[in-house]
Amino acid sequence: MTKYDFLEKLENKLAGLPRCDIDSSVEYYGEMIDEKMDEGLTEDEAVAAIGTPEEIADGILRETPLAKLVKERVKPKRQLTALEIVLIVLGAPLWLPIIIAILAVVFSVIVSLWAIVISLWTVPLSLGLAAVAVLLLTIVNLIACRFGRVFLMLGVGLFLLGFGLIWSVVCLYMTKGIIWICKMIFLLIKKCVVGKGRTK
Repeated sequence: MTKYDFLEKLENKLAGLPRCDIDSSVEYYGEMIDEKMDEGLTEDEAVAAIGTPEEIADGILRETPLAKLVKERVKPKRQLTALEIVLIVLGAPLWLPIIIAILAVVFSVIVSLWAIVISLWTVPLSLGLAAVAVLLLTIVNLIACRFGRVFLMLGVGLFLLGFGLIWSVVCLYMTKGIIWICKMIFLLIKKCVVGKGRTK
């Protein structure tokens, strides 16, 4: 792929972003290709070395705040006519509840995911607190010279502590997975706001 084709595809993928952001991104990656060519790479190798336009556009989209994308999307490209304003106002009872319902569903999904994270972490926390309580009872029984109970309590306490640590590792990976899911949800929302880019 040539530098021109690469930059054109990148510009198309970034079509929903503010014009100044598109221009600065295209200029930046154009300079990056030039630098790689100055290092001795061919044009095709230089373009291949920086990645695909889709990957770069996704990265830029992840870093762009959602509010900035929405502001750019709703900014009118031209002055609205009186008829268009009337249709928007009259159509509000139809489109406004739909938008509110979509936002409510997205919000409830994200809240539910984080509720799962909180409930997952309550298990190792509870096991850890129970282990501490049992180990304290072990000390009390040791002072009271109840050695049969001491070994039993010590075993139970260590079991609870070990199981809590194992469950903490599981919770850590599940939390990372839920964070990844939330990032993908926000990326999907951003892609919906931006659109698919210009098509030829």
